Amino acid sequence: MRTAVAFDSYDYVRKLRDVGVDERQAAIQAEAMLDLVEERLATKKDLAEQDVRLAAIEAGLKRDIKELDVKLVTMEVNFRKDMAAIDANLRKDMAAIDANLRKDMATISKDIDTINKDIAAIDSNLRKEIATLDSNLRKDMATMEANLRKDMATLEANLKRDIKELDVKIESVRSELKYDIKELDGKIELAKAELRKDIEVAKVDIIKWVVATGIFILSGVITINRLLPPLTLYSQPPAQEMRLSAPLSTPAPATK
Repeated sequence: MRTAVAFDSYDYVRKLRDVGVDERQAAIQAEAMLDLVEERLATKKDLAEQDVRLAAIEAGLKRDIKELDVKLVTMEVNFRKDMAAIDANLRKDMAAIDANLRKDMATISKDIDTINKDIAAIDSNLRKEIATLDSNLRKDMATMEANLRKDMATLEANLKRDIKELDVKIESVRSELKYDIKELDGKIELAKAELRKDIEVAKVDIIKWVVATGIFILSGVITINRLLPPLTLYSQPPAQEMRLSAPLSTPAPATK
């Protein structure tokens, strides 16, 4: 654990950084300085030695600061010279560019005047041609309108004639359809009557078949009872349960 000492490492780093020392190097020096102070704090001799080292470090820092100041001054002088040269060159270049632009603008202005004259001539010619085309187009439209009116009148007359002929054909077809419908209705009624007769006959035949089947089954059961000998295994014969076979299902009448 470090012993609290009166040494502000942050202030030390800040001072080194302000004179141009890299912040990382300044932090390393501050850490080394703090360790050194803590290790040598026990005796006055250590303090004296520490003072000497601090004086040496301070002298070295002052020397570095002076050298850094000289370098900064030299860099500032060189920078000013370079900026002056760059400014002079920029001014020359800007002057040359401005002169070229003025020449180009003058040339472009002359070209624009020429183009405007050409556009005016083209516009005049176009107006004349458009007026001629408009006049011819109006004449052509009038002729086309007259021809279209004639064609429309002819088409309308033909259409009316065709409609009348079509109405006559439709009436003829309607009368034929009415006659065919009446004839078909008669045939349908006749078929219905014949179907009703067939259904009645089928019902009678089914009833007869069911009755005959029932009589046949009943007679068979009676005959079997007569032929079988009576059973004597019981003192009193159990009541016999006579089961009749299920009647055959009658066919459903045909539906149309």
